[in-house]
Amino acid sequence: MNPQLTPAEIQEVQQLLQGDTSMQPALTTLQQHNGDLEASFDALWQDKFGKTDYGKGKSLLQLTLDEIRT
Repeated sequence: MNPQLTPAEIQEVQQLLQGDTSMQPALTTLQQHNGDLEASFDALWQDKFGKTDYGKGKSLLQLTLDEIRT
């Protein structure tokens, strides 16, 4: 199951961060991906670094979480 924010949760975060323009691209990406954190994380990473193939058939977010858990 992919971690996902509801539209209400996204709106709440937008209200909390409305003065922080550095967060707007991330919030916009979350909206575009219907709150799907994994897809949003991958999209933001690709925009920044241009790489989408992380190996092992997993998303970068999942590989990061797996590494943190070990």
